[in-house]
Amino acid sequence: MGIHLVSYVVDSWEGNVKMASSLSSFDTNELPFFWIHFITRSVDLVNDERQLAEQNHQKFVQVMRQFMVTREKEIEAGFYSKGNKPAEYLPRMLKELTDAIKAEVEVPNQIELDSIDLIGMWTLFNADEKATKLGREYNAEVNAYIDGTKF
Repeated sequence: MGIHLVSYVVDSWEGNVKMASSLSSFDTNELPFFWIHFITRSVDLVNDERQLAEQNHQKFVQVMRQFMVTREKEIEAGFYSKGNKPAEYLPRMLKELTDAIKAEVEVPNQIELDSIDLIGMWTLFNADEKATKLGREYNAEVNAYIDGTKF
């Protein structure tokens, strides 16, 4: 086959990049991840997994780490913000990520970004537990459980 699909899973905390033709070997229930797919004419085989040719693979790893480092605080804040705030940064961040990959990794007629999927735990809404009586009671119970004073 002359054209290949190459897939990577990237954690959104540190930008760690792993080859991932499937998600079966990843615990995607905990962290938020990007599942990024490329179509390419040239691949390297590493542990029976297809990856971009080495120079392009390294460029992609560098782009992802730099991208995540510069957005680490924004992503973290998104998980703890109240209301719909956690979802507000995603469209802009995904556009910036797409633009960065296209500018730095794509090679016309050789490597193209195919898709970016959000997998894992992405918080889109957080209630303000302190705003209502029920929320305050729940918050108190959770804190008591964490402190070990209530089981």
